[in-house]
Amino acid sequence: MRRLVATLALVVCALPAQSFNNVTSTSGLTMAPRPFVFLGQGWCVGDFDGDGDLDIVFPEQPAQAFRYFRNDGAMSFSDQTASAGLGVAGLCRQMTPADVDNDGDQDIYVCNNFIPNQLFINDGTGTFTEEAAARGVDFASHTWAATFGDYDRDGWVDLYLGVRTNVANTYTPNRLYNNLGDGYFIDVTTAAGVGEMGLTLATMWFDYNLDGWPDIFCANDKGTSQPPNAVYRNDGNGAFTEVSLAINAQQGVCGMGLDFIDAFNDGGQDVFCTDSGADHVFIVWDPSTQQYVEMQNQLGVGQVPSIGWACEFLDYDNDAWPDLHVVHGSGSNLLWRNPAAPVASASPWTNVTSATGTGTAWAQYSSVVADFDLDGRLDILNALLVSNTGGAGTPPAALELLQNNGATGNWLRIRTRGVASNSDGLGARVRVTTGTVTQEQQVRSGIGYLTGSPMELHFGLGAATQVDRIEVIWPSGRVQTLAGVTANQGIVIREPSLSLSAAPVIGTSLSIDLDAQGDGGLSYIMGLALSATPGIPLSSGRTVPLTFDAVAQLTTTPGNGILLQPAGVLSPSGAASSTLAIPNLASLVGWNVYSAAVSLDAGAPDGVKTIIPGPVFTVQ
Repeated sequence: MRRLVATLALVVCALPAQSFNNVTSTSGLTMAPRPFVFLGQGWCVGDFDGDGDLDIVFPEQPAQAFRYFRNDGAMSFSDQTASAGLGVAGLCRQMTPADVDNDGDQDIYVCNNFIPNQLFINDGTGTFTEEAAARGVDFASHTWAATFGDYDRDGWVDLYLGVRTNVANTYTPNRLYNNLGDGYFIDVTTAAGVGEMGLTLATMWFDYNLDGWPDIFCANDKGTSQPPNAVYRNDGNGAFTEVSLAINAQQGVCGMGLDFIDAFNDGGQDVFCTDSGADHVFIVWDPSTQQYVEMQNQLGVGQVPSIGWACEFLDYDNDAWPDLHVVHGSGSNLLWRNPAAPVASASPWTNVTSATGTGTAWAQYSSVVADFDLDGRLDILNALLVSNTGGAGTPPAALELLQNNGATGNWLRIRTRGVASNSDGLGARVRVTTGTVTQEQQVRSGIGYLTGSPMELHFGLGAATQVDRIEVIWPSGRVQTLAGVTANQGIVIREPSLSLSAAPVIGTSLSIDLDAQGDGGLSYIMGLALSATPGIPLSSGRTVPLTFDAVAQLTTTPGNGILLQPAGVLSPSGAASSTLAIPNLASLVGWNVYSAAVSLDAGAPDGVKTIIPGPVFTVQ
């Protein structure tokens, strides 16, 4: 008997511990289970108070308050609803955070069911004011989905809405709102040609062809009898072309949730769409044909234990290969582990749900994957409902927080901060290279189902203790590289910029300030000109956006009396500054002056590492 007990003890000790542990009861996320809401309610996650960690905004149920839970660290949250100013929720669908006014904080857009949508403007502290009507986005219909992206690349996020039906229960087109450059919007749906008429439940911006112009993916419900999934290619001129058939992305399914990523570390933007039918859809980009290929069955991730809803790619074990979490309405959620193999091998993904403790089976629609305790391991937050059939029963709470304690690989968390680009960096492509492996993610919005996820990127690094190279391709077109970045930290990458410290008035001096993070210790040159075109061509095909005219020749010459420090060495953080002395000549008033800078590196093409266009300013 003792031998049997000892043997059993050894077996138990040998079993791997679950990767995820339910910490809801000690987290402060105290909300009673919510009654069942058909097709679910939205909620969102973001750093709303600007303290570096992720907070939660969650509606209890229609006609009750939006609850605001501030993250106090160490998986502990406190209820700050009373001071948040969010008021009472309707029957809300997707809630999506974004910085619509470029003031550096996260605002929240709320899709509502047949009542005007809401836009809550953040004052930077997690206190909000509702301004949808004033800003032109109080659309009222059966609005299901909202995604932000800068489709015209003017540095301000635009808004695309997925609309299922209207109040008369007839089809109505999706909507595109253009940000006018101040956080106020106009409807440009017709001119842009993106009035998708399917029963859209989820939509996202994604640059599938990597041309720098964000495209639109619509996941449409009832696609077997109604319009199937659709992709609108951004033509770069304010208009879009529907290309789903041409690129084989027109699957006719009951499209519910969406996410995309470079799942095989080969540069392709691969898309997962949940379904209620025989299988989910996993379409993988084939660069040789410039089309998508359905691979859910070959990869083993098409299993549908019940209707599928949210889905999110995540590297749960930090091995440098993105895995996949899928929510099911009344069956078990599933977690699929990427086999770390090229797509050509068609290696099946492994179902690790039971081993990781992620098989939540309460009635549910939505989840968010995020690093809530900032320990470099991605956690999972599920929203639970009382079952409408009684089969799944009553969950213990409205939320379920699963803390990841199992990831052993190294990691890097990145937040992007745009300057010429939108402040969130939405649409930026971030490439992280360690050894022979290059991962790529786009800063994205609208993924999952009904939820708004934080706009930060998480990269597992496996055994690597340092990132060899980070490359950021910003929506503005600027390209930035950082080298030798230490693993196991969160970093903020600022877009390279050149800026003026004050208004350029004749007879005054001001500074022109250069910020080129990642270029510390390199030499730089900055200059002024009266035109940006044709620019200074480089043999690599790049162009410095300054015409080398008389003004450029003068201001790039050391010792000139206008731009006093046109060249030098960047500080360790990549900063430099020059005095700009504007002559006291009335004839200069009204001149439009262009500015630009470059950093120099002998190992870079043409010896030029980074090109930084600066502001165009008018002399006053």
